[in-house]
Amino acid sequence: MCEKYNSSAVKCIDSFNKNRSFLMGVSMLAVLLFHAYIAWGGLFIFKYGFIGVDSFLFLSGYGLCFSYKKNSIWSFWLRRLKRIMPKYIVYAIVATILGVTLGNKNISIWDLFCNITTLSYYNIGGWFIDWYLAALVIFYLSFPLIYPLVSFRTFIVLLISASLFFTFYNISEIEWKYICFLARIPVFYLGIVMYKSSTPPTYNSLRNFSWLITVMVCLGIFLLLMNILNIFYVTSFFLTSLYMPVFIIICWWLKKFLTIKIVHFLEFMGAESLMIYLANVFTQLFLDLVHVHNPYRLMIYIFLNVVFIGIIYKFHFKRRKT
Repeated sequence: MCEKYNSSAVKCIDSFNKNRSFLMGVSMLAVLLFHAYIAWGGLFIFKYGFIGVDSFLFLSGYGLCFSYKKNSIWSFWLRRLKRIMPKYIVYAIVATILGVTLGNKNISIWDLFCNITTLSYYNIGGWFIDWYLAALVIFYLSFPLIYPLVSFRTFIVLLISASLFFTFYNISEIEWKYICFLARIPVFYLGIVMYKSSTPPTYNSLRNFSWLITVMVCLGIFLLLMNILNIFYVTSFFLTSLYMPVFIIICWWLKKFLTIKIVHFLEFMGAESLMIYLANVFTQLFLDLVHVHNPYRLMIYIFLNVVFIGIIYKFHFKRRKT
């Protein structure tokens, strides 16, 4: 009987690994819809599309473990930074040029350096470029320090600490770009917990992990009720992160109802999520700088994103053929 349960656990993890690109693609789509909501203010459900960031960081935490276990620390850092920094630097240079030409910003060599190295995120030079990629750099660099500490117990401690912090600390004193990062630390950590729970996958380890995410979701429901009853306020960035496991499970389940073409397209979005994300934030930056307003803002937002995704799609399959 134990072998039967352990066999089921292996199949579950194998299925999860095979669907990671799909889940990353759905997460990326959720982020695009959230940014469309910002541009348009349309369907209310898109307002919480930033849950895609939570699921993406959870999947990133899980996926980084494979790279970390196969490489030395220096090789791990080099491979991770080589993946994101060249693309980010190009984006940061273009964003800086747009800021100077369309935003009438003053620029110095130090400002440019801060922009292309993510140091501008810390307000020590340059101007705000993007919080998400700056957060990824932090996660990548700190990963070798975090990994040995990860366990069920330390996650519970982190979850309770984060809940107390976002419940009782006056976060109005903190810039939103830092709140976005701090609220996502537990879900990134949870991804590492899942890897350790599934290496090797056993029935008991996955059962314990299931209890862990159940506690996490129940905590989210409790905090939401406290918000509704005006007993205390918890930022939606942290609240939504607590529901991330439900989002992952629903997306995983819905896959069987999608056509093969849609599934392949979402897998493409997962594989090229970094390029699609950069194209999307570039679109937002451009629309902000040229002061485009509705109804034209949404139309241009959709048009530019379709064009960029089409170009990325073409080059993606061209690379695969070669």
